[in-house]
Amino acid sequence: MRVRIILPFSETRFRTSSVIDRPRPDFWGTMFDRVMATARASGDVIELDCADEGDAAYLTANEAIIAEAKTLADRAGVCPVCMIAWDGTPRDPNDITKKFADRARESGFQLREVRTLGP
Repeated sequence: MRVRIILPFSETRFRTSSVIDRPRPDFWGTMFDRVMATARASGDVIELDCADEGDAAYLTANEAIIAEAKTLADRAGVCPVCMIAWDGTPRDPNDITKKFADRARESGFQLREVRTLGP
């Protein structure tokens, strides 16, 4: 399956601020590195170079991800699917993962969730 990854800023910065800062950093860091290597080898990594690390950077990346996925799905004649990996609970009313899922649904995506923590 083709994988295209859009990050708000550099891979290294993203890995530190949004991958290994979670529970089980070794597990998620290794998985992230493996997926990134595959995507990078096929030229499917886009780094947006957002200056801010805050919510604005992630919201910008979310919009770019949704637009890119919609374009690719339309070209292929398929319904886009949004897959999110999270614990299933918004951290607060401004939770970026929740906003991404909601925006994808609004844009006609099917939503799939991968729970990062057990029940």
